[in-house]
Amino acid sequence: MKKQPQITEKTRQKFIEVFCGLYSQKPIEKISVQEIANNSGYNRSTFYQYFTDIYALLDAVENDLLNDIKKELANKELSMHTVQESLHCMDKREHLLVLNALLGDYGSFHFLKRLKNEVAMDQFVSNIPQNML
Repeated sequence: MKKQPQITEKTRQKFIEVFCGLYSQKPIEKISVQEIANNSGYNRSTFYQYFTDIYALLDAVENDLLNDIKKELANKELSMHTVQESLHCMDKREHLLVLNALLGDYGSFHFLKRLKNEVAMDQFVSNIPQNML
């Protein structure tokens, strides 16, 4: 039987949504695969069809968000408003949920480091007039 892409993506997004909700409330070490599966309405074996463990899920969440930010930046002409305009891609509910989890009290220091490394600030300031810096 072939998997249906819409259902597959919906299931994956549900795991991400539940994980981010939990991660914004407690440290990753206190989150179990069973808890994510139960709160998602799926069983553990379904979780493992998508992710090898909770840390792989965290990596997927970080990668998805960073890729969306970089994609949005690539589609913008650099200007003084590039940062602000590029962050408009974050107005989707799932992005806000992810940002809340990654930047919250129990968030990922690793994500902040990746954000600084992968979305270089010189992309933002290269077209700003020198007298404004």
